[in-house]
Amino acid sequence: MYVLSGNELLITTRETTRVKQLILVNVISPKVGSILSDGSIGGEEDVDGYESREYLRKLVIEKTSLKMSSKLSKPLSPGDVITQDMPLIHVLNMSSKGKYCDNCFKRSDQLKRCSKCLRMYYCGKECQKNDWKYHKNECPLLRHEIPELLLFNDWLRLWFRFYLSVKKIPTFATKKHRLIDGSEVSLNDMKVDDIHVEAINGRRHEFESSHKVLVELGVRHEPEEVIHWVSFLYSCDPLIPMASVGSVEIGVEPIGIGLYLQHRFIGHSCQPNCAFNDNRKDLSMQLRAMRPIAVGEDITFNRVPLQMNRTDRQNALKMLSIVCECDKCVHHLDRDVDYERFQTGDLFPDQVFTSRTQIMAHVWKLLTDLDIMFGAFHPMKTVLLNLLTF
Repeated sequence: MYVLSGNELLITTRETTRVKQLILVNVISPKVGSILSDGSIGGEEDVDGYESREYLRKLVIEKTSLKMSSKLSKPLSPGDVITQDMPLIHVLNMSSKGKYCDNCFKRSDQLKRCSKCLRMYYCGKECQKNDWKYHKNECPLLRHEIPELLLFNDWLRLWFRFYLSVKKIPTFATKKHRLIDGSEVSLNDMKVDDIHVEAINGRRHEFESSHKVLVELGVRHEPEEVIHWVSFLYSCDPLIPMASVGSVEIGVEPIGIGLYLQHRFIGHSCQPNCAFNDNRKDLSMQLRAMRPIAVGEDITFNRVPLQMNRTDRQNALKMLSIVCECDKCVHHLDRDVDYERFQTGDLFPDQVFTSRTQIMAHVWKLLTDLDIMFGAFHPMKTVLLNLLTF
């Protein structure tokens, strides 16, 4: 339902008698006109999208969140696999196009291009067939001139493929997925988390970019749907970076991103008891215990890099509308950690150590800092420990 009030447009979606969504839009076009009997907005042009309804400048989205317990009924030991899931949807980074298969992420020098759009690369017919249920929705649109936004923004390309799947694949949003607590939910069951005004203002560009891409490609869409599914994908942030399948290197650069539903329902902590680890044998992602976890303890992982100092972590978490209350953040336990050294990878100073004692003291400080940053176990800790090999 749309309600016009002065220069502001209220868009509400009602479920029974309770308002589930409230969107505040600053109307910047005089084209927005009368309210039609079906709740839509009439204007000089009645086109699908934002052309006659104009676009948004400031948003407040209030939605109830699906409640799920992230607690387990049995104790876990370090290394135990809690879940192992395939991505709901994934895309290859543009920088990796033509080097890796768009479906299985395996490197190949004999990739074959989609003969229709010439935009997708596959290592064989099997991968092309497996990806077709997603690609068939975007293939006709990619045969024409592609908006630059779609070419240079991997997040936007993932959202575009995700949105087309929601719209075009009948079971995509209704299929049930099993969560950690044993419950089964569909995308339609998952409500967008509360998003604060300051967070939305920082992300407004993504809303505008999504709309612009759909308009340029001629995709018919409703504003509230776009807002909902962009917000949904943001509620899943950070999306999981994906490495090349078959790679055995430690600390290898990711070549794509994927949407894994499980981590959307797991809480954040800068002292996490779990971490996601790519399988490397396929596209599945494992959630593993990083320390002993007692029955009834909340499952947590880090939504921002732990090699960031407290101020940077807090600023990054603010964009996700999260305030971390772990001991490390509350009591600033990492105040003496030299984060800059770990971020640059320069773990040893230029000075020449004059004794073994000096070397061991320096290495001991590095190891102590790693323990404060990551705890006893963490995949990123393993990567940094390899830099200590000399």
